[in-house]
Amino acid sequence: MYKIIIIAKRAEHVGISPIDFFSLGHLFMGYITFLGFYGTFSLFFGIPLNFFYLLGNIFVGIIWESVENIILYELKFKFAHRRDSIINSLMDIIFFLFGGIFAMSIVLLEVSLFFISTMLFLLSSLILLDLYALKILKPVIARQKEKNSF
Repeated sequence: MYKIIIIAKRAEHVGISPIDFFSLGHLFMGYITFLGFYGTFSLFFGIPLNFFYLLGNIFVGIIWESVENIILYELKFKFAHRRDSIINSLMDIIFFLFGGIFAMSIVLLEVSLFFISTMLFLLSSLILLDLYALKILKPVIARQKEKNSF
């Protein structure tokens, strides 16, 4: 019987399980992408179309997953040199969307609250990504050090 691992707990699960430490990076990118759409169209052209910005986030997420799993894979820049599983790619796109939804929810706050919220979100996302990656990769790093010491 095949056991599905929802959240990656070891390096072998990264890119295969639906959620891994790169998911937090997609959340981060979704946030930034939404702000890019919002800044470009709402502030410069006066068109507040949040629903379309979220659709744009999904589109950019799909494009990114294609680039990641085709071009970066061919260039050998992919983690463990393997493509993401279908479920992992779908979850990465959903995390991209969640980042956009979070950005949409705070973009209308008073300016100082918006900047504080943005800094807290971005910093906490990066810190959590780093801690999660370190937890998963620590055994791999230890094996590499052990292997290189001989």
